[in-house]
Amino acid sequence: SQTLYYRYLDDIRKKGFTNREALMLDCIFVHTIPLLFGSSNCRPVLEITCNGKPVKLDDRYTDIRHPKHPVFIAKDEIMVFEALGASLWGDVCITCYHVADGFVKNEVKKINAAHGTDMGKRRERFPIFRICFHVGFLTP
Repeated sequence: SQTLYYRYLDDIRKKGFTNREALMLDCIFVHTIPLLFGSSNCRPVLEITCNGKPVKLDDRYTDIRHPKHPVFIAKDEIMVFEALGASLWGDVCITCYHVADGFVKNEVKKINAAHGTDMGKRRERFPIFRICFHVGFLTP
């Protein structure tokens, strides 16, 4: 609620943030498999930034060409991103995208970039969720 938010701000003004240390993000659970645009699966890609700087994650969660990149279907019921090992500090933004026809479009994009052409600007990533917070508000 808004009152709680004002209390947070007042506490920061008086005492500073309650947490001044980085936190470790080990896993993310998503309890619904989003099937976007009538597709039968979900190919999620994670992006995490801290204070606007990208956090290095295992390629299986950031690159759809990785042999262990997860693909989820409706019967899975839950998406699990495990062993992330991400150290989070400051302003954090966690974004998850569904990649539509990802490998082919990424390859076409690379070819276009190499030749300086653009064969049509179509969206290849569709946001599933975005979570933004400041580590200072969390209790370690």
